Amino acid sequence: MPLILTTPAFAESDLGESALKQYEQHMRNADKFFELEDGEMGCSEMRMAATVMRNYFSQLQEAVPDLDWFEQRQIVKEVIADMCMPYGD
Repeated sequence: MPLILTTPAFAESDLGESALKQYEQHMRNADKFFELEDGEMGCSEMRMAATVMRNYFSQLQEAVPDLDWFEQRQIVKEVIADMCMPYGD
């Protein structure tokens, strides 16, 4: 029980901001790798962005409420489906 009381709690906004930074970094990395024609790394970064989105979807919605995260998810899925099949799905 003492462990629970001493564990610092993350505010939802902090978690959302952290997830947003991770998501944005993975997307920037993916763009750069695709620009450099390194599809394997570009796809890896897209999958990492998808993982962040999957794990923190509601927090991302709270962090950037004006962005249509459902559409963003669809875009990421389409890029992975269209460009990443040689590197696994």
